[in-house]
Amino acid sequence: MHNMHHADHFMAPAWLIYTLGALFAAGALVYLYRLFNVSAVKKVYGYHDWENEIGHGLCMASMAAMLAPAALQLPAIFWTVTLSAGAVWFFARALTWGRKLAHNKVWWWDWAHVGMLSGMALMFHPLDLGAWFVGLQVAFWLWFSSYYAYETYHELKEPKLLYVQSNLSHLLMGVVMLIMTLWPMALMPSHHNMSAMSSKPNPAVPAPQVAPTVAKADDKNFNAEVFGATQPVVVLVYGGCEKCATEVPIFNKLSAQYHGRVKFVVVHKDESPAVCKQLKVDQCPAVLMVKDGKLCADRLDTLVTQDELSVFIDKMLKN
Repeated sequence: MHNMHHADHFMAPAWLIYTLGALFAAGALVYLYRLFNVSAVKKVYGYHDWENEIGHGLCMASMAAMLAPAALQLPAIFWTVTLSAGAVWFFARALTWGRKLAHNKVWWWDWAHVGMLSGMALMFHPLDLGAWFVGLQVAFWLWFSSYYAYETYHELKEPKLLYVQSNLSHLLMGVVMLIMTLWPMALMPSHHNMSAMSSKPNPAVPAPQVAPTVAKADDKNFNAEVFGATQPVVVLVYGGCEKCATEVPIFNKLSAQYHGRVKFVVVHKDESPAVCKQLKVDQCPAVLMVKDGKLCADRLDTLVTQDELSVFIDKMLKN
């Protein structure tokens, strides 16, 4: 799935990414409303399918988590397992009880849900299966987006609120997933980082040089270097991907800027599995802060600029 990353240098502005995240979060709340308001849904559709409402709500929530991970801090493994379980559920439904549901008239509906949920799971645990697999995903999301664009166009002629909401939610999901499949870093910078956490370092990426003002820590000395420090400590967990190679120089510059006020520490994720587990870090680069011997709740799990990292540090110092 990452064969196209070489051309994936553009990143959408933060406001657009977070706006999309907010839209998906709102979509998740709408599906939560649909799940519990059976009569309102039946009035429009003539039936209520709780499995579909849960499946769609789960997809909406996972998209919000991917686009704005700081707002919904759940580990990637949670989404991978939950979405995969949803895909297995609809796979079984497509073969068995789904065929007996009177309202489930379109045979491919359940199979579309399998593709939708498994595609979401791959956001959080990418698999590099070659160009053919990328092509298969692109074809699915292109068909998915086109179908719901067609449905939305016709529904707007005589709009019914829940129908329009459902079609627009599917359309937005399909378009974003299509973009993510072709250019993951454009909308979801952490997508590449999670792949880097589970793969071998890229030998083409030179190891970033850490400045003298930055301390190095690993499983052996982390607690002493970080939790034993008298100053607030900013920790960067990095690895061998291009994003980490970009983040370390930023970290170096800020360590000089905050010298005497803040201690800067880097941890290499491959050399410090116990630290990553302790900090609940499942992607890199990741920036965390320890203040008064306690780990701050806020963290940065995506590629950031020097100004963004500086704002994060200042915010943590004031709290």
